[in-house]
Amino acid sequence: MNNNIRELPYKPSLILQILMFCNVYLSIAWNVVYGFYILYNLSNLYDLHGICVIVAYIVGSLVEFYRLRMGYKGNLHSRPGDLCTFLILSPFVQLPVLLFLLLSAQNFSTLITSIALCSFVVMALEFVFGLAILWPKSEKPINLNLFCLRLFFKLTATLCFYHLNLNYQCDQDELSSWAEMFREL
Repeated sequence: MNNNIRELPYKPSLILQILMFCNVYLSIAWNVVYGFYILYNLSNLYDLHGICVIVAYIVGSLVEFYRLRMGYKGNLHSRPGDLCTFLILSPFVQLPVLLFLLLSAQNFSTLITSIALCSFVVMALEFVFGLAILWPKSEKPINLNLFCLRLFFKLTATLCFYHLNLNYQCDQDELSSWAEMFREL
């Protein structure tokens, strides 16, 4: 059986590693501050919304630990599966939990909001740089200037053919000679 799927190696990203390092400290700060918020408001959290806040806090803390662990393993060991887990958990699990907890906070709003906004920015940057690492690269590098120049010439040649054919009613031999000349470009 011929398996055409292959794992492409990639180099670890220093920028992604720095962002994850910053996110570790942001996560610790977020967990400590929000933990104090929950302890401070524990008497008000006996309804369904309060239980959801406590469960979301616990789930968010565990998911954040696992997400950053997968990010470190995926980046440093060049393991695409772990890095994909990191990239999937970021927008689909951690972002909604963090947003729910942010919107549920009524006291400590300035501190919680500032830490949450920093976490959102770092998470978005992690997602962008993580996708940039995993994005498939072509086998040979593409010269963008040459590509744009060729595309411009092909579009110009196409417009010239239509112009020649419509306005001058050129015969097929003349059009094919023009086509050969533009193909060589």
